[in-house]
Amino acid sequence: MGDSSPRYLILNRCNTLYMVLSNMNEKFWNTYYTSNEHDINKPSSFARFIHQQYLKHTDQSVKIIADLGSGNCRDSFFFSEKGSECYAIDFNLTHVDSVPNCQFIKQNAVDVMKNDTLQVRFDIIYMRWFLHAMPYADAIDVFESSVKCMKDDGLMCIEVRSLNDHLLIKESVYDASDKSYTTTHKRWPFSMGMLEKLSKENKCEIIYQKEGYFSENENTETHNPLLIRFVVKKTRQ
Repeated sequence: MGDSSPRYLILNRCNTLYMVLSNMNEKFWNTYYTSNEHDINKPSSFARFIHQQYLKHTDQSVKIIADLGSGNCRDSFFFSEKGSECYAIDFNLTHVDSVPNCQFIKQNAVDVMKNDTLQVRFDIIYMRWFLHAMPYADAIDVFESSVKCMKDDGLMCIEVRSLNDHLLIKESVYDASDKSYTTTHKRWPFSMGMLEKLSKENKCEIIYQKEGYFSENENTETHNPLLIRFVVKKTRQ
């Protein structure tokens, strides 16, 4: 018989919930990628920002990047084209063709990081619009696990939807049972304080944090979402 302890049952329920949400979101994102006019094949403004600030002027060694929740892999392609070795990891991965310097991992990114499946230590773990796509407990897990999968002085680069986005909150249906906000799909937005707490608990140094309107998109229910950009460095152990 399997483990029937309370902790096991809670973790099992969380994993089941995440897989159900992943399946639900797969339909949403596949429709999004094929039915809107937004040019989603170009790299995001966040990928360009990370490259400009933290990759362009570094030494010439190849940087190893994990793109968690990579979707159609546009940012993975961008980083690989710029000379990095990129792992695109997403349960709903939409691209698996061979691309130089890019490996495609069609798996639950939370599980990949928690289980250290790849046995790789990354220079950068990149999360654009990823943390707010899962329940907060899973987001905490993936943050903690990602730190363990980073090299010393490695960076975790996060862009996430903000709890201060009053238009998003107004247009969402709040579910008190899981603290989610639903429009076209469920989200779990963050505050700066929540990210700062995660960084402190995981002994990471905050090197950049800013809240703003960085990614205008006429095809989303909030055309200019309020976002948080948050970059931390793993301190040497």
